[in-house]
Amino acid sequence: MMRGFQGCGSRAVIAIFAVVGVVGCTPGALSSEMGKTPDIPDQEKCDPASLDSVMSPLVMQWSTAARADVESALQDGVVVVNYSCEGVKVLQDCHVPGHYGYRALTPKSDDALIEGADNIRASFGGGPFSFGGGVDRSAKLDLSYMLVGKRATVRGSVHRGELEGDDFCKGATHFIKRVDIGAWTMVAGKDVTAGLAAKVMSQGIDANSSSKELRSKKDGDPKSCAGATREDDSPPGGCGALIRVTMAPIKTGNGPGKSDNVAARGVSDDAGCPTGFAYTDAGVCIKDVSKAKAILCKRGDRADCRKQCINGSNKSCNRYANILQYENQEGSKEQIMALAQEVKPALPRLEAACMADEPAPCSVVALAEALAAETSEDDATKTAAYKKVVTLMGHGCVGGDARACGFFRQVIVADKSMDEKLGIHGRTLFTKLLKRGCDGGGAVPCGELAFDKVLGGEVARNPAEAMKLANNACLGNYARACVLRSALLRDKAGCEAMLDKFDDKARRSYTLSNVCVEENLSAIDDNAKEAAQLQARACSLGVTGACQ
Repeated sequence: MMRGFQGCGSRAVIAIFAVVGVVGCTPGALSSEMGKTPDIPDQEKCDPASLDSVMSPLVMQWSTAARADVESALQDGVVVVNYSCEGVKVLQDCHVPGHYGYRALTPKSDDALIEGADNIRASFGGGPFSFGGGVDRSAKLDLSYMLVGKRATVRGSVHRGELEGDDFCKGATHFIKRVDIGAWTMVAGKDVTAGLAAKVMSQGIDANSSSKELRSKKDGDPKSCAGATREDDSPPGGCGALIRVTMAPIKTGNGPGKSDNVAARGVSDDAGCPTGFAYTDAGVCIKDVSKAKAILCKRGDRADCRKQCINGSNKSCNRYANILQYENQEGSKEQIMALAQEVKPALPRLEAACMADEPAPCSVVALAEALAAETSEDDATKTAAYKKVVTLMGHGCVGGDARACGFFRQVIVADKSMDEKLGIHGRTLFTKLLKRGCDGGGAVPCGELAFDKVLGGEVARNPAEAMKLANNACLGNYARACVLRSALLRDKAGCEAMLDKFDDKARRSYTLSNVCVEENLSAIDDNAKEAAQLQARACSLGVTGACQ
């Protein structure tokens, strides 16, 4: 590690901050040390094993070169990196098939005061982003950011056998699942107070206007971000600053297994901190959980996730909803009613999490609304409830939740009477939702849109486009899309035989007999080798019939 420095005489400064309007310092006083990572006295050393899980660090203080490498690599396929205690390095010549789409979110602002050098270091990813030069453990950093969207890949997992690049892939540890985009401001120093960064962002003042000990940095224009909408195809000009990068560890083996099937496990929350730190919904890592109202719950812990959800953690609500939906898939009517009673106290929080773009809670709340509607004898109450169900399921489907997309297709779209009752055109709305979800990195929406492109009807057939969509969804571990693409790469008899490997329920819900028609098959060249590979992938993801 590099040695720290003392800037502007004896005053201690935070070495990694670019300075905005520093009083009494010349630019040359800091430039030679920018980006280095000196030790903090008594600082806990970085343990490589602490970085082995999903990591979602803030990236404002990554080096300019590292951030530029990430931005550039996002254009060329799924980004593979070496992530360690020494920092992050993009492996430019190591590739994984796939791409990143953009999904606009409801613009949201958040603020966080991070106290203590260890918490600051962890929030920026662990060991590589330390503070030094005499800054003690009481250092503080106030952060304010506006999030407008994300770039994400459909890939929920990458296995070592899927890496392309031979020796160029040596040292690969993680792949980038998503990046959060918007505008941000940070203020750091010993005398920082909560809300200072928000003041800098909103008023454009220098953070050090009242103290020579404060340092600030910012990127992106919050005024531009304020004009963003959920319908945008790209972030507004001046609102494309990287806020956070989510990286998932590369798994062993040659390909996915049943546990990777997105339709069977739900949508990952894509959040994590170095071991020993807890993640908060403000996107920072803390060591002392007693100082937080709510933290991200332990994965798979139903009681903890319910508790943290009710306490205010949206991502815990997503984990809780995933447990309810995907660990109780074959529940009886009695079990469903019991679950409805269990979630009753959490419903307001689950709904808030859905509106905050966490997908799984949407289906849980929609189910509760639908149950309430069915027990009501008032038509107006039923109509209002189902309108809410449409909104909730729409949010969930765009977020990639298989249950939400399936419900929308089988209830809202299939029942034509819903259009008149609810004042919508379900088919048109569903297509729009699928496109938004697919563009934003949702494997399930991509796969569902692929089916629509081959089934025809109100959505015009486009076999070539369907093949692209099915490929992306299959790479994202949506097994049904693997089956679809495999079927379309065969002759008519082979196509029908492949689709028969679906269970009866799936075949009915998709009217798959309309897939293997001449209009589709004549536009696609047969490819027995790729068809077999896709069938094998579907088998590994849990489609039992595809294993025959």
